[in-house]
Amino acid sequence: MLSNADNEWMKFESEDKEYFRYIASLEEMDPPLKEVIFNFPIFVGQVNIARMLFFYELYKKVMDLSGNIAEVGTYKSPSFVFWAKVIKLFENNDPTRVYGFDWFQGMKTGENDNTDNEGRYRADYETLCSLIKLQGLENITLLKRMDVTTELEAFLEERPWLRFKLI
Repeated sequence: MLSNADNEWMKFESEDKEYFRYIASLEEMDPPLKEVIFNFPIFVGQVNIARMLFFYELYKKVMDLSGNIAEVGTYKSPSFVFWAKVIKLFENNDPTRVYGFDWFQGMKTGENDNTDNEGRYRADYETLCSLIKLQGLENITLLKRMDVTTELEAFLEERPWLRFKLI
């Protein structure tokens, strides 16, 4: 018998199967990258769009506050870069920046964690830096390569002036 926790994960099982079947079909179609970029809403699922709209709604609640945005654990950084682009659109003349904190080593499993997850969610720091530079976002973003569990406190203590309006 499944526990309630297992049941929760299965709530969207059929939707997930359909979505990943759709992704596989897209891979077979192999649409040109330029087509995907210019017409992204036709290619991404509503969950992806809902996520970005949710971030935008959060941003609207804090955009008039002073301070920066922080993302702890950037992974491949779609939300980190999204925050930077929103700031570029709405706060281009303000000092607001997006701080990304990640160690770029992936997941480190703990005592009670599934060891199959060791190293998952690992992204390439250099690739991310290149993408940020290519898009002209380096003056808005500050990517800190660190283990936040041991280094974040010292980073913040060295910068007592640093404020965040959204983390």
